Amino acid sequence: MNLSFINIIQRYFKMSRFVLKNIGQDGLPDIIINETDKKKIVGRNNETQIISPVVSREHLFIKPNFKDKLLLVKFTGKSPCAINGFAIKGAEAYEAKENDIIDLVINTDYKYQVTFEKVPIETVKTLKRRSEEDMENSDSRVKRQKSSEEDKWDNFDSNKCLVFTSRGVVASEKIAAYDMDKTLIKTMSGNTFPKSIDDWQLCYPEVPDKLKKFHENGFKIVVFTNQAGVEHNRVTIPDIKKKITLINKRLDVPMQFFISTASTKYRKPRVGMWELLEDRFNDGIKIDMTSSFFVGDAAGRPENKILKTKKDHSCADRLFAMNLGLNFYTPEEHFKNVKKSNFYTKPEFHPKKFDTSLKLLEPDNALLHSKEQELIIMIGFPASGKSYFCKNYLQTAGYEVVNRDTLNSMQKCMSVIEDALKSKKSCVVDNTNPDTASRKKFIDIAKQLKVKVRGFLMTSTYHHSRHNNIFREMIDSSHAKIGDIVFNTYKSKFVPPTLKEGFDEIVKVNCLPKFDNSEHEKLYRMYLLEK
Repeated sequence: MNLSFINIIQRYFKMSRFVLKNIGQDGLPDIIINETDKKKIVGRNNETQIISPVVSREHLFIKPNFKDKLLLVKFTGKSPCAINGFAIKGAEAYEAKENDIIDLVINTDYKYQVTFEKVPIETVKTLKRRSEEDMENSDSRVKRQKSSEEDKWDNFDSNKCLVFTSRGVVASEKIAAYDMDKTLIKTMSGNTFPKSIDDWQLCYPEVPDKLKKFHENGFKIVVFTNQAGVEHNRVTIPDIKKKITLINKRLDVPMQFFISTASTKYRKPRVGMWELLEDRFNDGIKIDMTSSFFVGDAAGRPENKILKTKKDHSCADRLFAMNLGLNFYTPEEHFKNVKKSNFYTKPEFHPKKFDTSLKLLEPDNALLHSKEQELIIMIGFPASGKSYFCKNYLQTAGYEVVNRDTLNSMQKCMSVIEDALKSKKSCVVDNTNPDTASRKKFIDIAKQLKVKVRGFLMTSTYHHSRHNNIFREMIDSSHAKIGDIVFNTYKSKFVPPTLKEGFDEIVKVNCLPKFDNSEHEKLYRMYLLEK
């Protein structure tokens, strides 16, 4: 350790500072008041990164008192300011102590909490690194934080995900993340979908300056966008690439774009694109999730007739942020300083809250296996857990499992069931069986042979079953994909089973998944549906 660094440590270990911690609008830096600062002017300037005119350029005059750990605050702006909710007058000086809250402007998100601290060890480490860098070659720092020298495209999983890295992008622990359509840009035509790759304009005039300010403050600007038009043949990959480069040129700031082109693990709210950022496109730098954030228009907001705003097409952006634990903002909140609201239409299935401690069967006295021969008819959505239940709970107990997908015809199903029951074996029909008519043919066989028949109804809802379907597609690429039309058809046909149909008993079955590893359980607990 050289002598100059020892001097630095000795000097800084004796120093304290006030930190006005930003607890309001996302992305704004903390305000540091060091012992060397005899006064501090807080307002609309480069240090605070505030650009809204509601904050004056010289909004607060602050004089630190390190001996008593106090800040003397004098209001010099135009819009009203408050300390701990009490408005302060311009002609007087007020004391702000540790943990007090300063509202630069009342009823806005420009809030700061007063803290008093010794210069943290991380600052000393930074000083040490800088001291060492001064002694190294001038290009040593470039090696540690290398920026992209030219625009570059990468693709993954046969173009299921495209990545564009513009010239000048530098890895960072702070990520300012955005959706693209209706967040950074909108159609010029006013159509929901663009008519051509040139049919776009900026959503707000504030977009370029806002992005540049975050970039100047050490944030890496990253865009995550779903572009299903590629999968549906509404747009080509070359057209997408051309459009992205034009957008980046217009915004004139180093950026990275992640583009999901199909319904795979990369499509929001699934986090495949973010994982690519972490694993391959941030130079190994760990992302600070608390200082990073995501902005998107797909926030699950309902229609507002008073404000004349339409219902959001989905909740994918908000759920993407929730999956990752990121702070989330709508474009209006982020770019126009609209008051933040957490009101949105919540998904019907909450994987994070899904209770795996439920009992397998309802009612509590229901038997899994009958002591006498029986026919069980499964009832439930595709991917509701029927086949898993049959294989792991009934087949292992000697039940003959009959499945139309395996036998390829209903006639074969009927024949196998009849043979099994005549052979005194218990049998289970592993089909969806949504309505009375589809169940009647099996009940009739059991009644003719005087065999007890029970209906096992899966409790998995429409949204829960679709979640299961996406989950198993993601962990097993060989699994047959089931389209939304299949789920919707079952939903439209479904008639709840009743004893009047001929059932001796109706039992409810809860889907209780078992996971091969912790990563699978982590994935299952994420929001995989867009609404």
